[in-house]
Amino acid sequence: MRAPLARGRKFGYNVRMKSSAIWLAAAAFAPWAAGAVEVSGASLTATLDEQAKGAVTRLVTAHGAELAPTGVSTPIFRLKLTRADDFTKSVVVTADDAETCALEEGAQNAARFVYGGFKEGVLFVSCTAQGGGTHVRWRISVQTAPGWAVEETEYPRLLVSPVLGSDGGDDRFVFGTAKGGVTHNPGARNVGWRAEAQQPGALVAQFATVYDDRAGFYFAAEDAAGHSKFIGATRAAEGLVVYSRRLGFDEGTVDQAYDLVSGGFEGTVADPCTWHDAADIY
Repeated sequence: MRAPLARGRKFGYNVRMKSSAIWLAAAAFAPWAAGAVEVSGASLTATLDEQAKGAVTRLVTAHGAELAPTGVSTPIFRLKLTRADDFTKSVVVTADDAETCALEEGAQNAARFVYGGFKEGVLFVSCTAQGGGTHVRWRISVQTAPGWAVEETEYPRLLVSPVLGSDGGDDRFVFGTAKGGVTHNPGARNVGWRAEAQQPGALVAQFATVYDDRAGFYFAAEDAAGHSKFIGATRAAEGLVVYSRRLGFDEGTVDQAYDLVSGGFEGTVADPCTWHDAADIY
């Protein structure tokens, strides 16, 4: 791994039980503001849109490199829930399945979306994005319906353009697997293609990056305890979805015990981006 760059261009679960009545009261009396919100770290700004049910519709680096496709989005979370009394019955729930999605007024440079009205498995989901530091930080809390347990939590799901810049030939996807882990021109892969690694297991470094010569997207779990998870990307119709997928089997109020972070980095003609830039950040 090369030394840090001098010119400064680079930038589990905690489970507790809480009654659904508390969640209902919080949703009823919280102040809401409709619309979209920008959350910024020093290296990246993310735009979250209430009309798209909290999906990220824009990712832009500190010096203006656009990393997300225009006019499309992907659900910000995806959950798999299983009946605690019948392991053969599972459901998959995404942000798009919520009947209600509200953007809560809160601290500066932060956003909190609360989702409700799910048909099965979930009572409420709360997703937060916090800026102010180098990165944008992501957390999620899920309130399961009685008798249901969260088995998989895929969040955040961040959509990156299938082609960065004008040509995908210099695009790369890299993640921290023990062997391999480099995909050339990932946007050229067929829809449904997926590359991921699990911790404990082949995921020896909890980060992923998509980049071309000019700019890159950084994604990582800041999880010193090493909770069970996957980090990876999948080729969707709209672009490349970078995500973390956390594993468990928990009922009640299920909170993420660590931050997922996203950031950006940039290159020049003389010193184009490489995966080492993301590894240096990690």
